[in-house]
Amino acid sequence: MFLSGKKNITSRYVAYTNEVMSYYPEIRIIYYTVRRLLAAKELHDHKKGGLKAYALFLLIYSMRTQYCYNYISQFVEHFAYYYGVGYEYACEVSEEGEVEYKINIKDPLNSDNNMGGKRTDIAALRELFQKVYYGINTSN
Repeated sequence: MFLSGKKNITSRYVAYTNEVMSYYPEIRIIYYTVRRLLAAKELHDHKKGGLKAYALFLLIYSMRTQYCYNYISQFVEHFAYYYGVGYEYACEVSEEGEVEYKINIKDPLNSDNNMGGKRTDIAALRELFQKVYYGINTSN
């Protein structure tokens, strides 16, 4: 069972993720692989600027349904490229002139809910995914 027992995740989200993972079982492997990468850089805790578990799931699911992959390694490489190099993050300038990058992750169960979060450290996430992508491609 995916995401069971988490305090702040409703049963609707758990049921939804489990339903999707039963249809796309490779998502579970990809999710836990990327989650471990995030944890290694302490980007798995959304209270400290990381991604929420459900937000990460949505990013992976969205990409999986848009593209076809023969191997999980192809998916991980494309995921790292997309979010590390290719994705154009939303940008806002604060009143103090500071640039803030944001990621918009639409929640299919609540269209008003942006799962990207206000505290997500986009620069750190992007840097991690860039390192993964370039690391994969330099080793070939």
